[in-house]
Amino acid sequence: APSKDAQNLVRALIRLDPSKRLSLQWCLVHPFVADSGALVRQILRHSGWTEPKLVEDRYQLPPWITDEQARLLRRDLQQWMVKFRLPAIMQAQEVIINFGDEGTLDRENVVVARAELGQLMAYHLGARGPSGGNATRILAKARRPPAAPS
Repeated sequence: APSKDAQNLVRALIRLDPSKRLSLQWCLVHPFVADSGALVRQILRHSGWTEPKLVEDRYQLPPWITDEQARLLRRDLQQWMVKFRLPAIMQAQEVIINFGDEGTLDRENVVVARAELGQLMAYHLGARGPSGGNATRILAKARRPPAAPS
């Protein structure tokens, strides 16, 4: 019988609604593929594909979070994911949010999504902002006007 990870990956890939299917970027980091993902990336690079530069936020879960609090956070994250069509994963003691590839980022959607996510994480965790990730830096870089020629 296929492993649980393999079953989970196949279920995520065969959804009828294409907008709910797992993206290529997430396939490459899925636990079933991650170990052999290096080989897949090498093959794709040789075909001219460039690896996406993922934009993400990370929130550390506090050690005091109960199962019930985690369940409520998952419920609200699910609603947030549906609303903004962005993935968020609770993994180990962290929530990881992927906003997509830097080159094709819908910056307006990300700014609005991050604001609502910040409120959600403040409510559930008392978080004042992400504990990691690169979204803040990438979005700030995009807002800076180009340097004037001298």
